[in-house]
Amino acid sequence: MNHFAVIKQLHSQRRGVILVLTAVVLIVMLGFVAFTVDIGLIQLTKTQLQAAADASALAGAMELSGTLDAVTVRTNARKAAVDIAKLYRNGDRSSVSLDPISDITFGKVAWNSTNQTYQYAWGDAAIPHNVIKVRAMRSTSGGDNRLPLVFA
Repeated sequence: MNHFAVIKQLHSQRRGVILVLTAVVLIVMLGFVAFTVDIGLIQLTKTQLQAAADASALAGAMELSGTLDAVTVRTNARKAAVDIAKLYRNGDRSSVSLDPISDITFGKVAWNSTNQTYQYAWGDAAIPHNVIKVRAMRSTSGGDNRLPLVFA
């Protein structure tokens, strides 16, 4: 048999293989793209929640006062934190909602010169309040609060 005939016969047997290979590679690439888009959405929502918690904590901290009574300070700080959180997005939702009682914690920090460390005391009894902690989570009371992903 001729050398060219052998090559021609092998070429005709392999015809269409590139089409199958291209289809497999495209499916794998589309899977990676879908995974990347969903991970990006998860990270974006996490960053939005962190920004809302940071801004709410700063707004609440601005209301902390050593001159007013502790109940008034907590009420004003909780209102400021919740109002600021409503201005931030949360994935597919237009605002972040905070529970003023369970998501906002007040405390007092003091320098311990003996140990050369800061001592933190959390709770309503730690007065005068000079530190605030805000927790922003996606899940609130009731309902399906899962983040709707694009491809998953």
